[in-house]
Amino acid sequence: MRHYLTSIVVSLLAVAVLLAATFSPTRTHGQVSPSSQGGPLPPGLPKPAKKAEYVGAEMCLSCHNYGQAKGWLQQPHGRFLMDPKRHFDGKGCEECHGPGSLHVADPPNAIMAIGKLGPRQANAICLKCHNSEISRHDWQVSSHALSKMRCSDCHKVHEPINNMLMLPKPKNELCFDCHKNIQNQFHQNSHHPVLEGKMDCVDCHNVHSGANDNMLQSDEKTTCTKCHADVHGPFIYEHDVTVNAYAQPCTSCHQPHGSPNLKLFKISGRGLCLQCHTAEAVNHFPGDCANCHSRIHGSNTNQDLLN
Repeated sequence: MRHYLTSIVVSLLAVAVLLAATFSPTRTHGQVSPSSQGGPLPPGLPKPAKKAEYVGAEMCLSCHNYGQAKGWLQQPHGRFLMDPKRHFDGKGCEECHGPGSLHVADPPNAIMAIGKLGPRQANAICLKCHNSEISRHDWQVSSHALSKMRCSDCHKVHEPINNMLMLPKPKNELCFDCHKNIQNQFHQNSHHPVLEGKMDCVDCHNVHSGANDNMLQSDEKTTCTKCHADVHGPFIYEHDVTVNAYAQPCTSCHQPHGSPNLKLFKISGRGLCLQCHTAEAVNHFPGDCANCHSRIHGSNTNQDLLN
């Protein structure tokens, strides 16, 4: 009996010790936690990080006045961000990279390294300021954004480049770095005068927007007739080449960048017209259709678009 009572007492003591360890205010999940009285942290725990504070671009440039950052104050981005008329804490470097005090204390760490962010996150930092000229939604649905391009692929925001768009080379050359196939089309016999310097890619394309097909500045007809006003119409007798809601009125017949055929036609001679006018392929006058139907875009006098 005595042995039995001793076993019960030992068991109760063990349960009490276990409960005390489980609900102790000085332990959480097996780790020492701060005292509930607000005392100092026990040894071995990391100290909580201080909140980062602004230190000013002058502090940043005291170290980063080399490489890409050298001459930053002389380029458009730097001149605007550091304009003396702008008064608030953190203007300049910290507008993009965040408060820098922790980075100053531990230089390799604790700073927004934009180059290490994904394209969407990195571009969002640029769009914080450039949201008046670039619609965030239109950019996100553009071919450039869907191809995971970064703003910094075209714009060099740190380098001392003396043009307002901060482009490292002329606009068309920059486009051709990626669009080699389009560059080759401009070497065709019939082409828009881009290589001659009379046009730029951005005359037709909005490189920041996917609101229109092929990143055009507006719908296709409006974009083309901005220069080719003589074919805009409206005409009494229209030549409606659109066969459904998705057809394009100009590029149904024309290759916009360059073609081996006259007037940027996709196909030479009557073959182009017979793509749609199949009934005229037999027992019709031979030769080029436009020799008779010269008003191919529309006419105000003849429903057959004759001279």
